[in-house]
Amino acid sequence: FMSIRWWRTIHPVVISGSNPEAQGGFALGPRIRLTMFVAMIAFAIFYAALMAHRVRLEQAREEVEELRERLV
Repeated sequence: FMSIRWWRTIHPVVISGSNPEAQGGFALGPRIRLTMFVAMIAFAIFYAALMAHRVRLEQAREEVEELRERLV
């Protein structure tokens, strides 16, 4: 954190309350915004697929356990 303050030529101040040297904000350009949203949607789909797989795996495990109990 302090290196950003010491070498401001390399790291501009982006967020800093009342600092007049602060530049920019959190605004994203249209291309990077699209990229970010595509990545977020892809990650959400990946998460949902993993969760669905985990649920099916747990159901199969419970079924196997039930069949083993019937066998004994």
